[in-house]
Amino acid sequence: MRRVTIRDVARTAGVSLGTVSRVLNRNRSVSESIRERVLQTINALGYQPDAVAQSMRTQATRTIGIIVPDVSNPLFSNVVSAAETVLTEAGYSTLLANNHDSVDREVELVNMFRRRRIDGLLTSVSHENEPRLTEAYRSAGISVTAIERELAVATDSVGADHAGGIEQAVRYLIMLGHRRIGMITVPTAGRPGRERVRGFRATIAAAGISPDPALIVAEGYSAEYGFSSAHGMLSLAAAPTAILAGGNQMSGVLKAARMLGRRVPDDLSLIILGDSDLASLVVPPLTAVRWDIQEVGRSAARLMLSRLQVGHDEPPRRVVMPTELILRQSCAPLGGKPQGRKRKARQLGD
Repeated sequence: MRRVTIRDVARTAGVSLGTVSRVLNRNRSVSESIRERVLQTINALGYQPDAVAQSMRTQATRTIGIIVPDVSNPLFSNVVSAAETVLTEAGYSTLLANNHDSVDREVELVNMFRRRRIDGLLTSVSHENEPRLTEAYRSAGISVTAIERELAVATDSVGADHAGGIEQAVRYLIMLGHRRIGMITVPTAGRPGRERVRGFRATIAAAGISPDPALIVAEGYSAEYGFSSAHGMLSLAAAPTAILAGGNQMSGVLKAARMLGRRVPDDLSLIILGDSDLASLVVPPLTAVRWDIQEVGRSAARLMLSRLQVGHDEPPRRVVMPTELILRQSCAPLGGKPQGRKRKARQLGD
């Protein structure tokens, strides 16, 4: 069968080629009645625009690249899914890649996306201060929105208020009488780890507690790392009575606690950083620092779409998502019984 062309659409709809082109490019100069007639004709004929020809005319491919450390991580899969929905609704396609925490791979990905002439790039860069990555993003000539990262180049960015979330969690544990509090989180080379450690140290110091370096571990991502870190902490002569840990690390922390005979929350209070199905399904359900992960993805996509409209003349914009503490049954007063409350903690200590 002969391929339906834009000329066929224009002739059938009784409009000019330019009018069809303006409808396809969402130009607001076309009246609603004519727009509707053209769209109905496009659907009836089954017309599919030639993306290559369009990109040659407009110098835009209507394609956005997305780079994350590992899309199998529920955090990033939720971010990617939400961002893709917003971009698809705006008429953009997406190309997804994992950097696997490798600088070499990410440099290759940025260069590949540049050659593909994508319009923009959403990225959770593997190493924020790596000079080769900084240069790759700077020389790519692509609009970039950073997700949970702070880059040395001028970019829009979106991320959660990790320091504020940690402050809520630590204040809650201190209110319960805990003083030996441990934290297991991701490396400080990235924004989440850096902000969590900052919030943890500041809140501990504000309470008059001397921070113990042995109780602050920010070196990895995996459940195995969570297990080894928690096992080391809980084997100390002065072991922590409470631990905060990231979502990926928490299963390892639970395993270490069980192996060492620590009952949650009777012997050990736990708070997960990043709410998940695991947090609400384990026994006991875990108190969690929560933020809207999908809104992070939606906000990143909206920032990108806005940037493509306004260009690079406006200064970089930063969106910080609020966090909240969800109280479940994994925390108890020091030496006391579990509290068993299920509510949001908003004004702790008031």
